Amino acid sequence: MKKIKKHFLLSVSKDTSHQYGVRFLSYFFQNKNDVLVDILNVAHNIQSPGYSSYGPKKASSLKNELTFLEEVKQKMVDFGFPGENIRAESRQSSISTVRDIIAYGRKGLYDSLILGRRGLTLLENLIQDSVSSRILDEQCDIPIWICREPERHKKHLLLCTDGSQQSLNTADHVGFVMGAAPENNVTVVHVRSRKNSVDEQEVFDKTISHIMENGFSRDRISTLTLEGDNAARVILDHAGKNNFAVIAMGRKCQTAPRTGLARFFVGSVSGEVLNKLEGASLWICK
Repeated sequence: MKKIKKHFLLSVSKDTSHQYGVRFLSYFFQNKNDVLVDILNVAHNIQSPGYSSYGPKKASSLKNELTFLEEVKQKMVDFGFPGENIRAESRQSSISTVRDIIAYGRKGLYDSLILGRRGLTLLENLIQDSVSSRILDEQCDIPIWICREPERHKKHLLLCTDGSQQSLNTADHVGFVMGAAPENNVTVVHVRSRKNSVDEQEVFDKTISHIMENGFSRDRISTLTLEGDNAARVILDHAGKNNFAVIAMGRKCQTAPRTGLARFFVGSVSGEVLNKLEGASLWICK
């Protein structure tokens, strides 16, 4: 069977945090031949009032963007990615930076969208408006990876599950993507608390089944039950103490957060993980 390359969209800006996504991909995927990366920079529209109408200034702005993208691409090549697996493009914003990135990602059918800190800030500002939040919620149906200062020594993925459709969708995504990272294993974790009552074995069986549907080996999967009423804190503590490179969670809102990124992305547990995560990456699936 021909191996399917994993195809990611890496959104970058001149904010140095774009390097987090570059570094995460470089550290986590040792077999870089199996990874395709499109680097996208959505720049401010040079036709907007904030830009001069003077032609040379426009040309200089575009040249600077292209030079920056070539630097990012070269950095990935230096990390070992084949040059032919990396494509870079700069586009001017047509609606808003975040919406343009999401629209680009949907059109390209990418396996995930990787956002840097600037993209998250723009997204957080945009979703304070309820109409924008609803539009984004309807449109952003591709997995999003948020990279928080990745550390080279960290490995493996912690997959949080409660048996919901969102967590099973996450399991499917993990099983597919992790085929390109054979040196990393998956720990499926369920947090037991006084607030929930589920058949844990059934939850684990369903989750593992979704992971393995993508040809992922059962030998690379383990299960773990943790206890605590603050699930986010339990997850973060375990991930930190055991040096997990990734936490993967489903995106759902049983109790909708009122402010911040959590309002758009996730429920209260995942929102707290998102806000407090350090030194690792968070994968969120709808």
